[in-house]
Amino acid sequence: MTMILVLFEDSGCYNLWPLTATMPLYAVKIGPFRVFELWSKLLGIEKVALFCRRGVEEYVDWILNAVDRRNIPVNPDSLDEEILAVNSSYLPLSEALDNARRLRDYKGNVILHRGGRPLMIRASRLIAENLPEALRGVLENELLLSFMGSFEDLPVTGRGEVSSLAEVPGLMEELLVTSLRVRGEGMILVEEGARVEEPVSLKPPVYIGGNVYIEPYTVIISSSIEGPARVGGYIDDSLIGAYSEVMSSRVEKTLLVGANVLGPYSSSTGLDVRAMGFASRVMPSSSLINRALVGITSRVYGVFTGELGSGRVFKWGKVERLHLDNAVEELRKLLLSFGRLPSDYEISYLSEVLERR
Repeated sequence: MTMILVLFEDSGCYNLWPLTATMPLYAVKIGPFRVFELWSKLLGIEKVALFCRRGVEEYVDWILNAVDRRNIPVNPDSLDEEILAVNSSYLPLSEALDNARRLRDYKGNVILHRGGRPLMIRASRLIAENLPEALRGVLENELLLSFMGSFEDLPVTGRGEVSSLAEVPGLMEELLVTSLRVRGEGMILVEEGARVEEPVSLKPPVYIGGNVYIEPYTVIISSSIEGPARVGGYIDDSLIGAYSEVMSSRVEKTLLVGANVLGPYSSSTGLDVRAMGFASRVMPSSSLINRALVGITSRVYGVFTGELGSGRVFKWGKVERLHLDNAVEELRKLLLSFGRLPSDYEISYLSEVLERR
């Protein structure tokens, strides 16, 4: 029996802003694999199709198929095999994997849900042919209900569903351990091409991707760093995306989506989660404390807590708007330091975000 593993988004993706502002949670890289790859490898389903919001469709397609050189359909018009569809907010933790394996081998059509929210859909080929209409964009439960006469209804318990950004750091270490086990090279993995200057302290689980530069005297604990990036300071329970710079900083329970800068003497401290969207910056002598969410292209000068929308500048207690030309120029400078320029997709995405403010 052949089967397609399908990943889709529902309105819960908006609860994970700014982590999911530029891409679905299933495309975030934790350790050597993106989340959808973990699902694929752990379930033994090689064929994958991805569905996502219209606003990020072209960007996701570019990242995965042009940059990562995969061949994965994004928002395809049709599904021609039996499917196991997984909500982007359902992570491959142990209980979720048990449910997925049970549904993978299930004979018939069934929706696994929690409180009416679909977390997994097992569908025959005949039913799967009609599902792309519902799965493209953000899944609306009302649209899915039109298909449910052919489905069994299965409530679910157990861990795996992510309902808020604050839950992500607590689950990330378990996902990182799973990702490293799948790779099979130990709980500290430094990819070929990474440069780690001595002395450093690495406390597992730790993943350092290719083309990552780790400065001397850096401490990294239970964190995943995607390359290319430059990192120095104290990093704990954090996820650092590609094209990020963390310089002489203290970073705890922090999610950097990509193309981010935490400047010298900056810090990200406290007991709650902190997240920085794509192309955002925390300037020198500044800090994020407690629950701090910083949107796409935004900048922080000073001590910040709370939520800073996209395209905003927080400067010593005052908030101003950031002009698109300035945002693109800052992104250009950062990416140029890693040897590339912004793509048309990145610039057009920044334009769309700033127009929606």
